[in-house]
Amino acid sequence: MKKLRKPVKNSESRRTNVLLEKLAADFRTFGEGLTSVNQGLDRLAKDVESLSDWAGKFSLELQALRTDVNEVKKDLKDVKDHLAMVEAR
Repeated sequence: MKKLRKPVKNSESRRTNVLLEKLAADFRTFGEGLTSVNQGLDRLAKDVESLSDWAGKFSLELQALRTDVNEVKKDLKDVKDHLAMVEAR
C-alpha cells in the first residue's frame, strides 16, 4: 500500500493563487459586463426621456387639433343651417 503524502504547502499556496487569479479574472469580466449594461441603461434612459418629451409635445399638438376640429364642426353646422335657410326661401 502506498503511503499518502501530505500536500506540500507550496502546491497548496500555488493552487490558492491560481484560484484567486481565476476569481479575479472572472470578477473583472463580470465588472466589464456590468459596465456595459450600465452604459446601455444610460442610453435607454436618455431615449425614454426624449420620447417622453416628444409625447408631451405631441399631446399638446393633438389637443390643439381637437380644438380646431371642434371649431370646424361648429362652422360646418352654421354653414349647413345657413344653406338650409337659403334653400327654404
